[in-house]
Amino acid sequence: MPYRRHLQAGQTVGLKLLQAERKLLLEQRGFLEKHLVQRIQETLPPQAVPCTRRELKQLATGLAGEWVFGKDNASLLGRLYRKISAILKEHGTKQFPQATVAMQTGPTGGIRLTQRERASLIRVSVLPLAVKRRLAEAPTGTQFLLFTQRELTHIRRGVERAVPLAVSPHKRRLQAVVQKIMDVTLAPGTPLAEA
Repeated sequence: MPYRRHLQAGQTVGLKLLQAERKLLLEQRGFLEKHLVQRIQETLPPQAVPCTRRELKQLATGLAGEWVFGKDNASLLGRLYRKISAILKEHGTKQFPQATVAMQTGPTGGIRLTQRERASLIRVSVLPLAVKRRLAEAPTGTQFLLFTQRELTHIRRGVERAVPLAVSPHKRRLQAVVQKIMDVTLAPGTPLAEA
């Protein structure tokens, strides 16, 4: 087994990007933090973009979501995702197996949640502790989060129980989350249930 060089908090590693990969990240930068976008813009090829472990994880999660549910640039997204996963694995960080499984067999789904929707989920609904922890640990802003179908079912049921008792604005946010989960879990053409 090869020796893994663990990254310390704040320590960076270089991410070499081809021109097409750079362009793709800058076009689909909704899941990137502003300072990382600026660093990608300032670093010209063939120089590697310095990224922390946290930034690489955020990149990998965002790319996995775009790769699974996006229709454009699937091969380029997949190649970039595998490149970042290899760097994370080399530096002692677990890969994202749920994203890989989703691309092969589809037992997971992802939903894009705003920071306020995540706050309402944590505060109002009854959810498994592991799901609440994952929601709380997500970076600020709108994030694409992957869940198993079982977790999505637990979230939907917990939210549906909380909606009648919730007050606005939590009620509207929870209804939006239920709709997003229904969009992911139901097959195309199936009528959506009322929240």
